[in-house]
Amino acid sequence: MKFVFSLLFILISFAGFGQKLTLNGKVTTGGQPLAYATLQLKTADSTILSYTNSNTNGLFVLEANLGGAKFIYLIASYIGLKTDTLKLESSTFNGNVISHNFELLDDPKQLEQINIKAEKPTVAIHNDTTSFNVAKLTTAEDKNIESVIRKMPGMSVSKDGTITYNQQKITKVLLEGDDMTGENYKTITQNLKPQLVEQVQAIENYIEDDLLNGIISSDEVVLNLKLKNNKSILGSADLAVGINKRNDVSANVVSLYKRIKAFSYISNNNTGKYQEDLLSLNSKTAYNNSNGKLINHAIGDTNPFDNNNFRLNNTLSGSLSAVSHANKNLKLTFGAYAIRNKLSDERSNTQIFLGPEPITTEDRETRSSNDKNYQIELGVQQRIGRASRLSSAISYTFKPSTYASLDTSFFNAETENLVNQSQEDKVKSFKGEISYVQKANASTAFVATMTTLNQKIEQSYGSISDLYSQIPLFNGAKNLLQNASNTLNTVTVDAQLLKKSGYNYFYLNGGGNIKQTQTFTNLYRVDNFNQTLLGEDFQNDVVTDSRLLYLAAKYTFDNKIIKVQGLLRGNIKHISVYEQDSTYFYVQPELNITAKLSDYQQLSLNYKIQNTSTDDFDYYKNSLVTDVRNINTGLDRIYYFNSHIIRAYYNNRSFSDKYFSFQLSGNASYSASGFLTANYFDNTLFYTQLDFYKGIKKLGGNAVFQKFIPVISTDFTLNFGRSKTNYYASISNKINNYTNFNNAFDFKLSTGFKFPLNFSGQFQYIKDATYLADNRINNNIVRKYSAASRIKFCGGLTQLVSFDLYQLNKTNYHILNSELIYQPKNTRLKYSIIGKNLFDVKTLVNNYVSNVVKSTSSASLLGRYVMFNLSLAIGQ
Repeated sequence: MKFVFSLLFILISFAGFGQKLTLNGKVTTGGQPLAYATLQLKTADSTILSYTNSNTNGLFVLEANLGGAKFIYLIASYIGLKTDTLKLESSTFNGNVISHNFELLDDPKQLEQINIKAEKPTVAIHNDTTSFNVAKLTTAEDKNIESVIRKMPGMSVSKDGTITYNQQKITKVLLEGDDMTGENYKTITQNLKPQLVEQVQAIENYIEDDLLNGIISSDEVVLNLKLKNNKSILGSADLAVGINKRNDVSANVVSLYKRIKAFSYISNNNTGKYQEDLLSLNSKTAYNNSNGKLINHAIGDTNPFDNNNFRLNNTLSGSLSAVSHANKNLKLTFGAYAIRNKLSDERSNTQIFLGPEPITTEDRETRSSNDKNYQIELGVQQRIGRASRLSSAISYTFKPSTYASLDTSFFNAETENLVNQSQEDKVKSFKGEISYVQKANASTAFVATMTTLNQKIEQSYGSISDLYSQIPLFNGAKNLLQNASNTLNTVTVDAQLLKKSGYNYFYLNGGGNIKQTQTFTNLYRVDNFNQTLLGEDFQNDVVTDSRLLYLAAKYTFDNKIIKVQGLLRGNIKHISVYEQDSTYFYVQPELNITAKLSDYQQLSLNYKIQNTSTDDFDYYKNSLVTDVRNINTGLDRIYYFNSHIIRAYYNNRSFSDKYFSFQLSGNASYSASGFLTANYFDNTLFYTQLDFYKGIKKLGGNAVFQKFIPVISTDFTLNFGRSKTNYYASISNKINNYTNFNNAFDFKLSTGFKFPLNFSGQFQYIKDATYLADNRINNNIVRKYSAASRIKFCGGLTQLVSFDLYQLNKTNYHILNSELIYQPKNTRLKYSIIGKNLFDVKTLVNNYVSNVVKSTSSASLLGRYVMFNLSLAIGQ
């Protein structure tokens, strides 16, 4: 620790030498603001003192220490425009702030060189922006920009569409510099055609609010999609029909009309598209991500088949996102989203509870669900003068859903029981936010924010079976009805004071929130439509009040070579539940050190203590029926985590010359306080309860090698990851220590897109093992062998064939897909014939361990189908 403070002192002292200068202004072209223009401040010997990019309004702020430089040069540049330079002599400065505006003119010679003499590179790095040439990475089978992003060096896309860049999660995808969808960016990336996009830009150190540009040191990474042209209407339409009543119809439109920018899409398919992640081979540990629901029935069975879609579904979805710059000071945003997702399947599930004497349950189910999601968002940003902005946003979400199943259930291989289940949920939430930004001067700003959230969750779960009549707890009932209701109200106020001096950034943050939750449950027996309460043992009426106050101070030193960031946050939390009050204080320190070893290499170290209270909805004492044989009991005590997290990260991404990327990361966490999942059996019912207990330990790492050869457009990728997790669970009053190991290896080789014949190959290996003490109780192994070819014939004809062999625990699954694509020249039409799962895989068997339960499940899949597809481009 003494070394760290000494390092901070040396860095701060070093930053104090030389004259400090702030330059600001605006970059325009043709009288219009120019976003992402490059601004560089150089000395006479071309030493770069500082650099930045103009924001979406063309504004820039640039700060530097001049040292002993007599002359300095401020250079503004943009591809296709003439570079402009401002020469400054330090002896003539009358102050530390200089303002200058640039008007960049067209440069026909540069455009001619770019278009005729020089070929645009696949990847180009310029300061904090890495630009990817979409045309160089697009192939005939790419139907959306997401599939192209998957091929970009440094990018990865999860099955649910979440994008990461150099292991940092992308929070926004901008369209021509505007954020239109926030974290709903999948509506754009999964629907926008790559033929409409010229570049995908990864912008690091992104600052959304131009008033704060130059005052804060940002770690945010966003993507910006630059379109090929600025026509008023761009888009596409697709129509596909096939055997087995398969269909896939979609259309999307980008509208650029004066000061209004809009994106909309509509889609209907029953080919399994855009479902949630269907397989995670990681064992479920004691960490639970709450959605506020107490009863969770969903068709989320899993398959490992990567980008292939196999879920039996019927999905209708659409959205409209728009942004309007009404004038230079007023910005309006609008978003509307609607999804209806019908799912169905047939499945069997066998569970073995790993107690002193194994307990076995088996269920064979025919299931269906209908989930809907409606969301609307409105936002307003009003610039007040030159130095302040007022922003507000509201959103409303309504999620109704239904679930039904007809089951045959067994307990320890005893007589079967027929079970009829049904569930109906209604989730309503309203969120409002108002924010005020005041820029005092070029180096000081104040930000105040207030948010409010109201959420109401109503659930009704019915289960009919003879097995309940055998249990005295239910007084001979055969028809049970469980009602549950959760209400959440919270208000949060936050204030920030921001200050910059040279390379030093200071941040003071304080605030608090007030939160109240109410949990209400009742269990009824139903006889001839008459409902009778089953007693206080199944009744909960709990109000939880919590108040949190926090104060945080953060210091950052950032000279573009070394970045040191220290954060200390103190929290006081008070919880009142079950007429018991608890108040506790905890701190959250964090230290980050990042060194830029070269233009392409970076080393980062991070340490923090993370404290997380349990979800307030978990505070309920009495029993809650959640499944055929399952009864849960909530927490009856207050606790919090105290996790120590360490992460190391090395990145080499020399795209611009060698096209080589190497990433190495390690992470570890230790929580002294966690919880224990306790499990009990009474007759044929299964009870779970969370109890305060020892913590959770995690250790993991990941290495990624990627080599891209631009001449032949060939890509090699090697990815290796390993993790270890220790957690606790119990059954029959015995506490057990579980250890989960996960190893993953992935090698990919793909040739480029320039040759008549291209191919790709992949080998993937995943091993997920769980140990109870020293005994292995689960060993889930997946191997994937994949080969694909792409043949370009004359006349715009392309043939695609892919074969995947999956080995899941010694069971083989063969997947064969084929597509014949015809795209005539000088036309906006494209035709294709698609054959999916031609070997007709219809079921999947999977093994996993969840706490003390070893489970084997079999789920039905989509099966074989062949479709004819017609695609039409609009405005290209």
